[in-house]
Amino acid sequence: MTSIFQAIDSNGHVVDNVFRPSTTTKIATAGTAGPYSNNDVVRVVADGDAWIVFQSTAAGTACDSDTFIPADHVEYFKIDGGYTYIAGTANNVYCTLMV
Repeated sequence: MTSIFQAIDSNGHVVDNVFRPSTTTKIATAGTAGPYSNNDVVRVVADGDAWIVFQSTAAGTACDSDTFIPADHVEYFKIDGGYTYIAGTANNVYCTLMV
């Protein structure tokens, strides 16, 4: 018989899609993180209000019309469509590859 182990949260609920953190890249004020592969999941958090944009090259930065990341708010993104770099602007943005 095969046993399947599932992650359980503090309320006893099954947690789906469990990842563990791998490499973290810090984008200091303006810069990029990557390259990532299609279907990678990346955890993004900023130490102050920031903006990010997904792009196909390492050149460029985000602007205030791109995706807003509030300070200390964690977001998870799936990399797709050839947009293998994340560019940030304003404050430090931390991008962690989840595996």
